[in-house]
Amino acid sequence: MGNAESKAEHTIRNQQGLVIAIDVGTTYSGVSYAFLPVNPADRPRDVMRPVLRFSDIEVGKVPSVVWYSRDGSTSVCGSESTKGYFLAKRDAEGWRRVQRFKMHFRPKGFDVPVSFRIDEMPPRKTPEMVMGDFLRYLYEETMKYIKETTDDGEERWNAAKDNVHFVLSHPNRWEGVPQSRLRQSAIYAGLVSDADDARRRVRFVSEGEASALSCVDVGTIKMGHQFIILDAGGGTLDVSSYKVTSMVPLKLEETSTPNSCFAGSAYVDDMARRKFQARLSDSVLDDGETLESLVEEFESAKRYFRDNNDYYVKVDGAKGRTFEDLGIVNGQMRISHGEIIECFEPSIREAVRLVRSTRTLIEGQTNGTMPVWLVGGFGASPWLLKQMKEILAPLKLQVFKPDWEQNFNLANVKTVAIGAVRHHIYRTVDARVSPYSYGLLGDVPFDPSNSEHEKRGQMAYTTATSGKQIGPAFLCIAKKGEKIHSTQEICARNYKSEVVKPDDAKLTVTLVAHDGKAPAPMWFKEHRDEFFKLCDIKADLSNQCTLQSRQTVEDREFWVLKYSIELTLGSTEISARIKWQSGNETKYSDAQVVYV
Repeated sequence: MGNAESKAEHTIRNQQGLVIAIDVGTTYSGVSYAFLPVNPADRPRDVMRPVLRFSDIEVGKVPSVVWYSRDGSTSVCGSESTKGYFLAKRDAEGWRRVQRFKMHFRPKGFDVPVSFRIDEMPPRKTPEMVMGDFLRYLYEETMKYIKETTDDGEERWNAAKDNVHFVLSHPNRWEGVPQSRLRQSAIYAGLVSDADDARRRVRFVSEGEASALSCVDVGTIKMGHQFIILDAGGGTLDVSSYKVTSMVPLKLEETSTPNSCFAGSAYVDDMARRKFQARLSDSVLDDGETLESLVEEFESAKRYFRDNNDYYVKVDGAKGRTFEDLGIVNGQMRISHGEIIECFEPSIREAVRLVRSTRTLIEGQTNGTMPVWLVGGFGASPWLLKQMKEILAPLKLQVFKPDWEQNFNLANVKTVAIGAVRHHIYRTVDARVSPYSYGLLGDVPFDPSNSEHEKRGQMAYTTATSGKQIGPAFLCIAKKGEKIHSTQEICARNYKSEVVKPDDAKLTVTLVAHDGKAPAPMWFKEHRDEFFKLCDIKADLSNQCTLQSRQTVEDREFWVLKYSIELTLGSTEISARIKWQSGNETKYSDAQVVYV
């Protein structure tokens, strides 16, 4: 909420503590952090440092993988699972690998392609538990890194550890249920103690927005500057667009609804897997292990693919051997440039579609060439960059990369993680585009002169206190495509209710969304399939059962509660509170946003 968020920002800037941003990617993850308080005059890179400890090549990237012992009681995560001592142990003891577990958090309706491989959960493990094990590993490694590499690290950690705030990033349009599930993982990991602590200390930001904040930190921008962000990661392609609305302090606003699809670099790998599988089928090398090793080799080779040359990848189990029918010579399998291009083609097609769609949405808001910043691990692919430049140039879309993103190994996770820290400290994006039409279900006064009401007369009814009503109707409070400021408080509805005892003063209201074209239809039952339940707003109103609200009518005692629900829909997650009057004083009480 507006006032509450301002107080939170004040606390963040002036109280000693720590912000830790964790970007769990489909294939790689990373962490950045900043000590608090932060001097507003400092540039973010002066107060944030990417965690470099995880990788042998020290680029702040850690594989998003968790290995479990056969009974699931022990886990080894990330770079620890690539060390020699563990490689022998896992094979001998039958450990189980879990990758791409992030994809289990995708929202309903975000279906992955049939060919996109997602590992199943081990016995007695849920996605929340696997994510929690991985978050715990990242947190513990971050704590070690801070203590070992920061001046007075042990002392600074001890001073900050009781006021640590976490920012978890997620793909565009993964708000709501995925955020709720990630909070459950943070509790399981021990990052926070319980649900209330998680609501207070765990925040979220989309990967597209975090990437944008990293880019504007180093890019040359000016007032009114508009740009598109294409964050090409391991699992998803995320597209967002922004406009600079203030230079001091720096402020941005969304210019279109962010979008996302499953077509990241892992999809390219899966396309290659299908080709290798077909080539090895019914051969002496059709043993499963050879296929896995080929895919791993391809993952590395594709990073540098940029021209029409053929590539060769090492084949485990065929060292020094030749299988002409399989295209293997001296233990190396030839992959033609045409085959590699075919693996890239679906992802490039989807990337172009997303960018073109975004450009269409903001048509008329700007003239001339629109810059497209290509970021992310997959975004560092020379072939992807080349193709995007060639295809989008005729559409007056200039694709380029930030200077520090030119190297594939330096890309992706620290872009998002550093941007996530910026988001938490500076709240740079202060207006976002509503992805849905939001509203509540309720009744409206029956108007006999309204033909729409008249022909639905069977839906009308009469109440003792409100007269003739008709419904249920969709009461829209924010339209799809509408610009909503991050601190804007929207009065969802005014309520009046009677309760006989304070224990009955419990509120549950359902927030409904419509994803079609605005305006959303009013008559809910006639268009039920077009709506979906977003969340429940729950609150305890017993504190309003006061002497002033108590009434007695014909020996019947009860409380009359008058209140309104205020929602914040323009932030990175929905929040709510209850507003009510106590005499001449306006009061507020907490409300919980619950996803089922």
